[in-house]
Amino acid sequence: LAAPASPTPAAAALRRALLFSGFEPPPRVTRLIEASAAQGALDDLDSASADFEATVRRLRDAAGFSGSPAWHDPSGLPWAGALEAAAPAIRAELLSVQEQQAEDAASWGGADYEAIAAEWRIFHLWKDGAWLPEAVARYPQTVALLRRLEASHGLRLNPLQNVACGFARQPPGSGIAPHCDGNLLGLTCHLGLRVPAGEECWIEVGGERRRWREGQLLLMDTTQTHSTRNGGECDNDTALLSERPPAPSLTFPGSLSCRCDRDILMLNVLRPELDAGELEAFAHYLRAPPLRLLALNPGWLSVPSGALCCAPSGEEEGREEGGAVRLLPAGPWLPQRPQGGTDGVVRFEPLSDRWCRVPC
Repeated sequence: LAAPASPTPAAAALRRALLFSGFEPPPRVTRLIEASAAQGALDDLDSASADFEATVRRLRDAAGFSGSPAWHDPSGLPWAGALEAAAPAIRAELLSVQEQQAEDAASWGGADYEAIAAEWRIFHLWKDGAWLPEAVARYPQTVALLRRLEASHGLRLNPLQNVACGFARQPPGSGIAPHCDGNLLGLTCHLGLRVPAGEECWIEVGGERRRWREGQLLLMDTTQTHSTRNGGECDNDTALLSERPPAPSLTFPGSLSCRCDRDILMLNVLRPELDAGELEAFAHYLRAPPLRLLALNPGWLSVPSGALCCAPSGEEEGREEGGAVRLLPAGPWLPQRPQGGTDGVVRFEPLSDRWCRVPC
């Protein structure tokens, strides 16, 4: 969430002006940029910690999502009904692939934060804005359906979320410890495909616990603290037989050697109130390099009077003479190309976060 910039208002303003070429981004984006700059980087925070939860809450408020409940009603989404109706077909394709092909452990990834979700697994269908070739080959019907929902029903997957669309599996006796996600732009959807019987197969968000149910869509805000558990009993009508026996500590009446995994289709979709322009601005800001002007390298810069300092003294000693200048966060920094001459602009080549080389 926090871009790699110094957590000061001046640095944030300079970065925003540079990245958006002097134009003011949408208000929601501006508020989040200012809040993230004041907060500093989140990379060193533990997503299972109270500090991380408090940080995400402040940024969620700044982005205008403070009223977001833990659980949302999916019935208002134009694609929800069609996705639930297709659940039997999606489930059938998932189980068919598992029956016909040997389990390929390498194709199922795990959680980035393994300590809180050691056994959770994901098979990605869509990532970084594109459908994955392996997913198209292995699950063609499911991918075709989701593509139709994108094209004609308004499904908007979140390109900034690492896990945006895929099959998620939670083995019996496992769970995910309480934590919260840092992505503010999306809501998380779970479509139950294969769910063990009983009340001990659940997900809890914001202190409210709900069960997955086959064919039912759950919609939730996982920037709030959430956790999961698969402690349900096997149902032989829905379980897939496996050579792998259940864990010795688990006893499921009548389960024999059945595998009681919980399988869902998981999606992260953009919040309905987020428009395309805001998403583009967020993506541009978050994916930009640090404040070294590298996004504009080389380029032309409109330089206000007094904004460039060329006096080599003190910490500037050792810098290359006749071209290395220090950038000061003052005035309207407007990246631009010269039109009809070069009056008022200089060509620059970034060297570091504070220095660039310009012809003198």
